[in-house]
Amino acid sequence: ALVTSIGFRPRAKGLDLASGGTDCTIHLWDITRPWKPSFSFQIERNDAGTNQVCNPPMVHSLAWSPSGKLLASGLGDGSCSILSVEGRRLLEACRLKDSHDAAVACVLFPNFGTEISSHITAEDRLLVSAGNDGAIFLWDLGADIAGKHAVDPSAMFHGCESYKSNANHDSPVDMSSLS
Repeated sequence: ALVTSIGFRPRAKGLDLASGGTDCTIHLWDITRPWKPSFSFQIERNDAGTNQVCNPPMVHSLAWSPSGKLLASGLGDGSCSILSVEGRRLLEACRLKDSHDAAVACVLFPNFGTEISSHITAEDRLLVSAGNDGAIFLWDLGADIAGKHAVDPSAMFHGCESYKSNANHDSPVDMSSLS
């Protein structure tokens, strides 16, 4: 399979690398043992309710949260999969769907460059996705996914009335409507 995205896990005890590609699989690698993945997670095709019935959920992009506890993937079916790391395993925490009308080309946990611990957890809670449909969305993953000490990211957007926190992560903020 063609590998389309890779990323080193921040704040990991070892040298963990995630890779994803056209086989709809995300692999977690320990690069000190590169001959086979430590763990592989197969993205399930979910045609019900998705915008892209004909497109498989190939991995277009990967992004680690600043804490290294979450891994987001932008998928070819227009959805984003959020995986949590449990030991050496990847578990799907949620699937963000029904927003992009085309493949998700890029996912990002913004790093605001601050060392304040409450902002680090806020950065784990906020995800940005950009699609081939031209849309950019802000997702509030909520405390259930990002952790009980996660700070509401709306506190970081002083003076930006268009951002509304949605801890249910079911309807993102469409950045293309902000002016």
